[in-house]
Amino acid sequence: EGQLGNGTNTSSNVPVQVNILSGIMSIAGGYFHCLALKNDGTVLAWGWNNYGQLGNGTNTGSNVPVQVNTLSGAMAIAAGREHSLAVKSDQTVWAWGGNTAGPLGNGTNIDSNVPVLVTGLCPVQIGVYEITEQLSFSVFPNPSQGNFQLTVGNIKLAKGELQIFNSFGEIIYSSLINSEKTEIKLKDQKQGIYFVRVSNCNYTLTEKLIIE
Repeated sequence: EGQLGNGTNTSSNVPVQVNILSGIMSIAGGYFHCLALKNDGTVLAWGWNNYGQLGNGTNTGSNVPVQVNTLSGAMAIAAGREHSLAVKSDQTVWAWGGNTAGPLGNGTNIDSNVPVLVTGLCPVQIGVYEITEQLSFSVFPNPSQGNFQLTVGNIKLAKGELQIFNSFGEIIYSSLINSEKTEIKLKDQKQGIYFVRVSNCNYTLTEKLIIE
């Protein structure tokens, strides 16, 4: 299907160079198509295109790289069987290609041969965070008789949501976190084990809570 990108449709059992590529930051391989992310934030694609997975506004395959239409500021890419994805520098996610099962995430099941915005997502962060950085909240005193203080040690968690669940998974307390320290008052709750969940767009952390 031209997925070697060297201007032919001839298979090769040794590496061949992809045509006219330079300034490449990363690559991704799908079922019969490939993607390359350039250092200027644009994306190139080549190979099979029956579902529009090359994103160049056509459904015609290409055995050389073609530019994905209307997409700039890309930071990361991924390729599925018949669709493609990119995360932009504004932390939005865009998808194009086959959409029978909804992988484009835009609320339809209609294929698209140009990128469409994936809806309903929190901003997507590109990068790796240390586990110690993620596990940086505490509830004190624990156990207690119902009054607790939630302390968030990482400012990345300080603008999120706090939820407390009973042992049946029911939410018995919910509030927004507006600072690094939040007072929790659960005097009316029965003795037992509860679970505190702190979450925002990038993290979901859970700790056990005991009311005596």
